[in-house]
Amino acid sequence: MQNKIKKYISTLSAFFLISCIITGCASVRYITPQAVKNELTLNNLSANKTKVIVTDYRLSTYTDDVCGSIQKQLTQALSQDAALSDVIYILTVDVIEYKSFFTHNEWHGEIKLKVILKNANDKLLGSWDIYETTKRANLWGYATAKQVSQEVYEKAMSYLISVLNNEVKLDVY
Repeated sequence: MQNKIKKYISTLSAFFLISCIITGCASVRYITPQAVKNELTLNNLSANKTKVIVTDYRLSTYTDDVCGSIQKQLTQALSQDAALSDVIYILTVDVIEYKSFFTHNEWHGEIKLKVILKNANDKLLGSWDIYETTKRANLWGYATAKQVSQEVYEKAMSYLISVLNNEVKLDVY
């Protein structure tokens, strides 16, 4: 009987050790974010005078469509007021990093964007580096990964819209 207990304890210990090793290893997930629920609006950039270009510069393989999400979010946020300006603007967003990764029993979310706004004459109106991170305890596995990915996306979009609304001095003809 005592041998069975020892064997059971050693098997349980081995299982626990293997579980700790597996959960301690890093895992990366690429999750397509959903649109920000609060309606974000660009008050000073008109939809008919602004071209939005989103490019993915991540070096690793990915399976999400974060560029499509950003493109759609910004295009929908553009003002429908055609009388804002006669100037044509080019808003470029480069995705440098976007991922959720698991390490030390937490899911971490990270997004890094390079944003450039120019007029049609290639005059630089603003350039911003946007970097957001978040982390959560691994309570729900991949659902937690999805939550941190969504959270960093929403923080980055909110900050980007705020910067474009408040810090940009636009050319008006």
